[in-house]
Order: sequence, then structure tokens, then C-alpha cells
Amino acid sequence: MSLTNNRIQYYVEGECEKKLVKMLIRQKLIIPGQADVLNPVQEHIRITHLRKLPARTIIVLIFDTDTDNPDILRDNLQFLSGRTNAKRIITIPQVPNLEKELIHCTDIRRIRDLVNCGHDSDFKTAFIEEKRLYEKLQAHHFDLSKLWSSTPNEVFQKIGIRNQGEQIKLK
Repeated sequence: MSLTNNRIQYYVEGECEKKLVKMLIRQKLIIPGQADVLNPVQEHIRITHLRKLPARTIIVLIFDTDTDNPDILRDNLQFLSGRTNAKRIITIPQVPNLEKELIHCTDIRRIRDLVNCGHDSDFKTAFIEEKRLYEKLQAHHFDLSKLWSSTPNEVFQKIGIRNQGEQIKLK
């Protein structure tokens, strides 16, 4: 089923994911939609989040799996499944986190090498401030097919989480 003619709402873990999603949309690599920061593994989705959404919006949840407690995510999935303005829910687990996903889909060995920062601890700030993110990814042989393609750990599999990243990719 093609998702390209639907309203898409991305709820992403943090500002780095938001920047990545917006860049991928601009490059026409993923289905266009609105991206908002809301960590579905740590924060409950409330009715106030959904009020602004038109009926039958496809909701895409992008989250890290470097935790052993998926209870809030499970609550969010149950909450969303009963809402009329949530046409469908797509889960995209980052295995185990954004940094490892970026290493997996490029030729870098350390995350700091992507944005040329001095330490791994400086990565998030440098990533958010990077003006030429797509060019940096391309320089490191970015492979969209590898991004958001790994199977989540057993804790997430037990609650039925699958990586559905392929459903939003355009190329």
C-alpha cells in the first residue's frame, strides 16, 4: 500500500532524529510529513498531541531501543490504536540508537567522524548544527536501505515491534 498520498506525522525521539527526518524529506528519500519531538518510549502520547492531526493520519514512531522497558511504548501503541485520527501506526526502532544506525548505514567507524567533532559526546550538538548534513552523509557513502533496517532486541519483539522503516522510504 502506497503511503505517499496520506498525511504523515512523525514522532521522533529527539532533535537529532527531527533534523535527520526533515533532511530525508527535503531530499525526497522518505515520505513527506510533519516531524515533532516526542519520545514514544519515555513520554505518553496524549489526546492533546492528536487534536491537531487531521482524521486518518499515519503516525510514524521513531525511537531508540537501548532500554529494557518498553511499557510506555506499549501504552502509546494501545492508545493510538483506538483513535479515529490515527489511520495507521508505523514503528521504526533505532537499533540500538541513532548513532549506531548512522554508523551502520555509512562507512564511518566512530560517530564523531560523521560531523568531524572532537569527541563522541559532542556529536549531538555538532549534528544539530551541521548545515550540510546530506553532503556529509553522502561523503561517507550513506546507504538509505541500511538505515532503520535492523531487527529490534527481544524486549521490543515480545511486544510486537517490527522495524517498518522500509514503508516510509521512497528510494
